[in-house]
Amino acid sequence: MFWKKPTFTFTNAGGEPFDLIRCRENCFIKKDQVTVGYVQGLSASSSSLTIDHFAVDSGLIGKGQGEEVLREFAKLIEKQAPHIQTMDFNLGRATSNSNIQKLADAREALLNKVNAINVQQLLIKPGSIVVIGTWNKANW
Repeated sequence: MFWKKPTFTFTNAGGEPFDLIRCRENCFIKKDQVTVGYVQGLSASSSSLTIDHFAVDSGLIGKGQGEEVLREFAKLIEKQAPHIQTMDFNLGRATSNSNIQKLADAREALLNKVNAINVQQLLIKPGSIVVIGTWNKANW
């Protein structure tokens, strides 16, 4: 038996193929037809893409899958929008039952792992931490 490379697909909320140019609201990331993560709150400028929310599926939290999912999303952006040179993260959304500090620490660790720059946690108000950072295309 041999190892088969996983197949990643990207869809919008309606299940259609994700297209950065037409839809910037939600991108659902599937690995071998199983949802593994999603990206929301996308806005693009001439050379950068801002991401307001990135998450792996709840069943994958703490299992080290974030980097792979994020790198696969970067491949999609490189293909669909080759003019994008950076991804700017502004990650602050959390559920009401989240451990905010633990979530912020995990987000910071992920951005550092993919070699993003200027990564930092910003305390917006008590109970609200936003993690920011810039991921240059050379490191995708």
